[in-house]
Amino acid sequence: MTRVITLAAACLAPLFAQTTSAPERKAIVIGNALYRSLPQAGTAAADARIVANTLGELKFQVTLVENRTIEQMARDINRFLSSLSPGDAAVFYYAGYAAQSAGENYLLPSDLTLDKDLDFAAYSMKRVVREMEARRLQPAIVVIDAARTAPEVAAKYPDAGLALVDLRGPETVAAFSTLPGRLAPAAANRSTGLYAESLVRQLKIPGLSLNDVFSQLKRSVSEASKGEQTPSEISTAVRDFIFHPRPPQLAEWERLRASTDLAAIAAFRLRYPNDPLAAEAARRMEEIEWQAVATSKDPLAMRAYLNKYPSGAFAPLAQATLELLAREAASAGKDAILAVVERYREAYQNEDLERLKALRPGLTRNELRALEETFRFARQIRMDLEAAGEPRIDGDSATLRSKMTIQLRDERGMNPPARADVVIKLRRSADGWLIDSIQ
Repeated sequence: MTRVITLAAACLAPLFAQTTSAPERKAIVIGNALYRSLPQAGTAAADARIVANTLGELKFQVTLVENRTIEQMARDINRFLSSLSPGDAAVFYYAGYAAQSAGENYLLPSDLTLDKDLDFAAYSMKRVVREMEARRLQPAIVVIDAARTAPEVAAKYPDAGLALVDLRGPETVAAFSTLPGRLAPAAANRSTGLYAESLVRQLKIPGLSLNDVFSQLKRSVSEASKGEQTPSEISTAVRDFIFHPRPPQLAEWERLRASTDLAAIAAFRLRYPNDPLAAEAARRMEEIEWQAVATSKDPLAMRAYLNKYPSGAFAPLAQATLELLAREAASAGKDAILAVVERYREAYQNEDLERLKALRPGLTRNELRALEETFRFARQIRMDLEAAGEPRIDGDSATLRSKMTIQLRDERGMNPPARADVVIKLRRSADGWLIDSIQ
């Protein structure tokens, strides 16, 4: 009795000590591709390497082993299992040949001999699952990316694919590269397998939960293989374990992504200048500033955007808008000049001296006296100003060549019309265009 208690205390002491340490992430990745008596197992070694590299990037302590004998596999797995503590997150990944016998799945070592029973010649998947369940991991993940069964193995163990696994512990996932009883298609002309490629792609997505990883993995592989390969898994996991936790700046940026607060976005860029999200923040700032001027008719606002973002995403559109505004301004200016000349003609014809002085404020005393004399003696005035081309605008000045015709009626009747080619000079004022001279 004393011996049993002492043994129990000795066994429990490390567990109590381990609970005080922070949970760790640990993984063992086995890639068996080269077999002594079987054909090469496809891309198993390459698959193991990309999975191991990805888990390492995700802060897992990874043990990567390849082409292991049954003795080496047992030693590697036992060492891995012994390193686990309650609360740890643990991943067991195997790529290579596997087979089922009497409803139990076996992972085949590189030195497999078919004259021995699989209980002795291979490693039981059930044993891996039960050992990991017993360690109260959060979570325990077992992934079997088994290649197509070798003909020699299929001849002795004809049951296709692998069998279902029953889980007895919480927070445990058993995942397979294909459905129970099915074989994964050969990875023809591929350097890595479809399942492993898809798995690492899902693992790298920030914020994706454990269950979502395998759900998206299933969809990805099934679609890529056009239904020939559908991954499967059984899970008792209820916690939201995240392989790739979202960095704080990502959560912050998601709140800012749709914001129009330039100051807040600029502050985000200053806090994370070397993060890839800083570039996205810069693009968002440019987008906000463009939206502020996109519908503007103010050339100054458009030029201010171009000065700040000469090579920006909207720079070509801004330049095109500036050119359009310039054409519209030129057209509007020409129309305004023609309208002023027409009002001048009407005022002259209507003998409206005050209106003429308002439209042509630079009239000299002699010119005013001549107009007054003309209006006094004329009983009727006809005046035509026919533009000979479009106005030419140069900044705040403009010229318009016209053909001017004036015909007066006095007490003796209608006089012959007087015709002349004239140049009308105008200047821009705060109230619009005014006539400087007619020569």
